[in-house]
Amino acid sequence: MNERLMINAPNESVGEAQPNGWMNAELFLKWMHLFVKYSNPTAENPVLLILDGHASHKDLDVIEFARNNHIHMSSTRRHTTHKLQSLDHTFIKPLKSTYNDACAS
Repeated sequence: MNERLMINAPNESVGEAQPNGWMNAELFLKWMHLFVKYSNPTAENPVLLILDGHASHKDLDVIEFARNNHIHMSSTRRHTTHKLQSLDHTFIKPLKSTYNDACAS
């Protein structure tokens, strides 16, 4: 990974990349460890993680790690994230803007 991408990143930021630019199961499992660290899922307070259908999310080690750490993984259908992107522009972006304005005043 090009270390210049981490310049001015927050102190606890982690930068990882594969030479081919694609996610794989090994890298995703590293990300899952960070996700657990910051989301703190428990049996009483599990976490739902919604993912696209990428093969790296379906690795047995990843699934077992999620199960052992109280993470419920759900995958969207193929190409669903592209279809949901319009929701980001029509609903989430205006909501975020309004919320930020309210917090600033």
